[in-house]
Amino acid sequence: MKKSFAMIGLALFFFSTKVLAYQAEVQDIPSDKYFEITLNEINNAKSSIEVVMYLVSIFPSQPDSQVNQLVNALIKAKERGVQVKVILDHNMDFTESTGATSQNKNQAAYEILKQNGISVFFDESQTYTHAKTVVIDNETVILGSSNWSKAALTQNNETNAIIRSKSFAADLVAELNKIKVQDVPVISGKKVILSQDFLTQEKLLGQMVTEPDERAFDVYLYLLKEFDGNKDSKITLNFKTLAESLGIETMGNEAYRRQIIKVLNKLETKYELIGFEPQGQNKDATITLKDPSDPKENYTLPQVNYFEIPVTYWDYHWNRTLLFPAKVMFLLNLAHTSVSSPSWYMSRELISKIHHISGTFVTDGTRELKKQNLLSIEYGPIDRNNYHERPANTYTPKPLYDPEELKKELVRLEHKYGKEKLDRAVQVSSVVFQENNIQTIQAFIDLEDQYGKDIVEKAAQKIAQQKADNPKRTVGYLINTIKSMGRNNNDK
Repeated sequence: MKKSFAMIGLALFFFSTKVLAYQAEVQDIPSDKYFEITLNEINNAKSSIEVVMYLVSIFPSQPDSQVNQLVNALIKAKERGVQVKVILDHNMDFTESTGATSQNKNQAAYEILKQNGISVFFDESQTYTHAKTVVIDNETVILGSSNWSKAALTQNNETNAIIRSKSFAADLVAELNKIKVQDVPVISGKKVILSQDFLTQEKLLGQMVTEPDERAFDVYLYLLKEFDGNKDSKITLNFKTLAESLGIETMGNEAYRRQIIKVLNKLETKYELIGFEPQGQNKDATITLKDPSDPKENYTLPQVNYFEIPVTYWDYHWNRTLLFPAKVMFLLNLAHTSVSSPSWYMSRELISKIHHISGTFVTDGTRELKKQNLLSIEYGPIDRNNYHERPANTYTPKPLYDPEELKKELVRLEHKYGKEKLDRAVQVSSVVFQENNIQTIQAFIDLEDQYGKDIVEKAAQKIAQQKADNPKRTVGYLINTIKSMGRNNNDK
């Protein structure tokens, strides 16, 4: 690591273009030394730490990851009396090429910092805060290209520097403090913990998919949701509450009890995931959860190799709305992004092999999630001469939303634009599997106003001829096609 003492000229690019000269000690930070140096500086902070970071990707299931260690160091600094302030980017960016939003990419970090008493804020959603800066004791500045992410800390080629200068640090902090921030409530609530083993063992998820045994899948996840972490691994199961969660309560008490008991027996004898103790007619049952990896042992909440399912999966009734392939792929997206946030990529063949499910099942599930606006998929480019060597798709999960809120937004658009125009925009959006994305629907309404419905419909028909996994069958490509056809029409 090179060290120099110099009069350096530094531009504060955050909000101004002024260039100031500072007497400073400057050291470059090699990519493989950023974590070590930053962690050491945080641990040695005496009075203050200010962090402004575009991306902080923490993984609850990996407490020893480098990002988690940096976050924990901030928490420990706060506990020993250091004043800690963190500003995170909170952009909700609509990307025309994929229809994706980067919403909530820093939510987990925000919440853990908030829960530990640290002054943490998001910037305003309509702006980017792309800085990657740490200021310690109003004297030491670490800045450069490194986010706090697994890729940046372990894989990427990054450029960073550590600058020791009180005057530079003071001016930089003054600029950073001009960022308009918002204090967002903690929203995560309860999470349901599921071991990665469930998804990779052929006798568990693989067998449920092969059978197919969707009801056993649903009931098992429900039981995990009801588990409170007690040392006996026990759950008192109310049949009516479970029936309501499954959407079968209208069958009548005796009918749904028979169905549920049948499933519980299967979970006990076939999958060896539970012990089942019926308590008599019209009474609750006692369930003992078993270790998915060793049925002889009772279940305990996993400390490693797990991922979290938000309870909104049940609160918003996605467990009843999604088809079985989409439910499974929803879990796989949660599992893979728990170690590779915010996106992951893998070939369909490898997904099938690891999780013991068919390629068709993978395709059906991912397409439905995309259609429901729960997943963004970036398809690998097509080479007609080497189709089988096509790069793997990149998957980016989106936050669960309340379908009732979507309905309200659609009603609002109908009142504003009329049913016929809304229906046309929804139909065009469905060509690129975005019929449940309000931003996409609004975009096509605006394009119809600009270019006319005939051009929008002709462009949609043209894009619809592409296969579903063609990179051209995207929101961005359709929008550009509409604009191109509109310009050509105006030139005639």
